[in-house]
Amino acid sequence: MLLKHVIVIKRIWYFGLVIVACNSGDGNREPLASGNWHAELEITNEVQLPFSFHLTLGDDTLISLRHANEIIYLNNIRFTSDSFFIPVDPFDSEIKGTITPDGQMQGQWQDYSRGNDYILRFHAWPDTIEKRNSNEAVFDAGGRWHTIFDKGKETEYNAIAQFTQAGNQITGTYLTETGDYGVLIGEADKDGFTVGRFDGGHAYLFKHQAETDSSFTGTYWSGIHSVESIFAERDDRFTLRPPDSLTFLKEGYDRFSFAFPGLDGDTVRMTDKRFLNKVMIVQIMGTWCPNCLDESIFFAELYGRYRERGLEIVALCFERTPELERSIKNVNRLRARIPGLDYTFLIAGQSDKDAASRALPMMSRVMAYPTALYIDRNGNVRKIHTAFSGPGTGEAYDNLRKETISLLEKLLDE
Repeated sequence: MLLKHVIVIKRIWYFGLVIVACNSGDGNREPLASGNWHAELEITNEVQLPFSFHLTLGDDTLISLRHANEIIYLNNIRFTSDSFFIPVDPFDSEIKGTITPDGQMQGQWQDYSRGNDYILRFHAWPDTIEKRNSNEAVFDAGGRWHTIFDKGKETEYNAIAQFTQAGNQITGTYLTETGDYGVLIGEADKDGFTVGRFDGGHAYLFKHQAETDSSFTGTYWSGIHSVESIFAERDDRFTLRPPDSLTFLKEGYDRFSFAFPGLDGDTVRMTDKRFLNKVMIVQIMGTWCPNCLDESIFFAELYGRYRERGLEIVALCFERTPELERSIKNVNRLRARIPGLDYTFLIAGQSDKDAASRALPMMSRVMAYPTALYIDRNGNVRKIHTAFSGPGTGEAYDNLRKETISLLEKLLDE
């Protein structure tokens, strides 16, 4: 894609959304203003997910969603005299609405992958106030916390919260046995702290109340479909179960196999000649999954590095739609957004974990998206890694990269 303008981002905006758009204005309303904007998504009548973006008007229309080193570029944006339509690739969602007479944006974010009625109200307006660190005493959220979501319920599960704090500004994430939430950004005050993330496909909000200097409680909202309670205590020693121990081949199976349609509709099988005597990574994923996006970026890097030495990567995509054509469209949209994503993608079914387990009967279960199987040249499964620790997890991400590269070097040399 040829860009006529180069935009240099000076800093990461709160919750990290950067927009570049074009607008000519008309006589019936104020034109959209270049500069800093404040925006909110309505989770409930009382709860808003805040984020900021930077708007630069130009000849071309381009959106860049930025979280730390993660950048998602959006195009095909349309502006009319009083309306805007912002498709959010690679996710199957859209921000759309009207431009008010006073130059604000009012409308909705719609996640089509969850159905036509999955809608959050969206509101944005120019913001000339620069965020600065507060000198007031605030809750110290920095460090490592043993966290329990939905404590005391059947849905209870453990997590590790990792946050870095500078003044009242906080960056970090929650790491669980089924993945992490990407880079979360927010602020602290004397009573607690709030962090969140809007990447165009997911709306995460975590509000925390300080209980003591070493504990907090809170609430986590995932869009409008999920609400969970939070309990956390400072703990540098707590660990989650090893991700390589959670999923395994069932007794009676000594091989992994697949047979699913590819993006051209033809069935691709693990027994196909092109996979013979190759080291393979089989990625169980979905285009709707943010951890799968992080893993796919990493796997694209690995494929570019090791393809000539005999590495093949096959992604088994479990999508939210039962329609093959729409699933293929979603996958192609993802592949267009990630440079070097040239490995094989197959449409394996819908994203329900039980359905995925039935589609792959040799596995103990599909516990998380993504799950990666590492297979040697003789077809033996050497490791099954549940979930993926993305860049927001810091040391866990760095360690996973090193361990994966070390394993691949060993398998390729055998």
